[in-house]
Amino acid sequence: MPSGFLNKRIAILSPSFPPDEIGGIATAHYHLYRLLKANRFSVRVFTFDSRANFTSANPGVYYFGLHPLIKVIIKRAFNLLFKFLDPGTMAFQASYCFIPIIPILQINYYLQKFKPDFVILPDQGAPGLFLYKRKNTRWILISHNNPSRFTADKRFGNISVKDARLAVYLEDLVLKKVDWVLCPSRYMKSVFHKTYLFSGPVTVINNLIDIETIQRIPAATIKKKMDLADNNPLIYIPSAGSEFKGAVYVPDLIMGLSSVKRNKMGFYLSGKIPQWLMEIISNLPKYIKIYCPGQTDNFTNISIVKTCSFGITPTLAENFSMAILEANFCGLPMVAFDTGGVPEIIKNKINGFLVPRNHISELISKSSLLLNPKILKPMKIRTLKYVSGRFSTEAISRDYLQLFKEKI
Repeated sequence: MPSGFLNKRIAILSPSFPPDEIGGIATAHYHLYRLLKANRFSVRVFTFDSRANFTSANPGVYYFGLHPLIKVIIKRAFNLLFKFLDPGTMAFQASYCFIPIIPILQINYYLQKFKPDFVILPDQGAPGLFLYKRKNTRWILISHNNPSRFTADKRFGNISVKDARLAVYLEDLVLKKVDWVLCPSRYMKSVFHKTYLFSGPVTVINNLIDIETIQRIPAATIKKKMDLADNNPLIYIPSAGSEFKGAVYVPDLIMGLSSVKRNKMGFYLSGKIPQWLMEIISNLPKYIKIYCPGQTDNFTNISIVKTCSFGITPTLAENFSMAILEANFCGLPMVAFDTGGVPEIIKNKINGFLVPRNHISELISKSSLLLNPKILKPMKIRTLKYVSGRFSTEAISRDYLQLFKEKI
């Protein structure tokens, strides 16, 4: 490694910072932070959408974010704007690029005091738009989101193309200051090239999981609270209330799977659950037990996942799912639609099952196989063995460290 390599200063911008909140981008940046700290880099994290206070537990984290009421006002203002510009559509992506303005202006001051050699940015919210770039500082953008992905599929609703185009335009302005782009999957690299004007280097490095962090989290004890016996299956459905993650399929999934074997079984639905879905699950047969604690922090979520038997995600839009990867590292096989970056994580019949997108009956059929302990038990062993090799902390760490070495 070059002289002084390990003394480099790295600033990570993140919408929030686990364990304070759950979220794929924030979780990916948290694990990256752990990697860099473990390799003796000087690292600071700057949040632009979290108002959590500084604590001694996170001495290198600086929390910035708007008051929730101000965020609501900005989102409603953009909704009204696009009701005029693009009637009958849903607009939400460009507003994310304006919510961080004040936090980013505050971050500029602390960032200049830190004088980082590298700044790592997510692409959601365009935080680099109002961020000042120091001379000799290299910017690395991680393409987690890409707003253009959500406009083609009408299952998400009539999403405004004009809104997405504005968000892409603003991200293109950020990319003029970016030196290098990372994509967490080959799928996201392909979409990136189709979307943006960036002419610099674009590299695929999978999202990192710090396996030691996962291993230290104890399994939750929720089965008794749910009136489930140890041998009753508990099935994980991540982000069950999100339309992008297939919320429309969740009721059919629960009813279809529970009808295969009318014994008592439970479902852990993570994330916020909309009212329409709450009304449906509140009227399910008594032998179906539902646990939906709402938005939890990342560590709490993992502790619950460790209690589950396996997971199912009817996700319709996926870059490189941290939820699937974390579940696999907890030993849970995952059953999912073959979409986006999912097939880059799930190897069919090894650490889960892949089925054609939107084929809910086949999703139920493959999931029902895992209700058989003779099939589930060996697959749980294969799952942990596969991801521990394919997505090992050491292997992906080498990719990141090589990137920083190349950029010096």
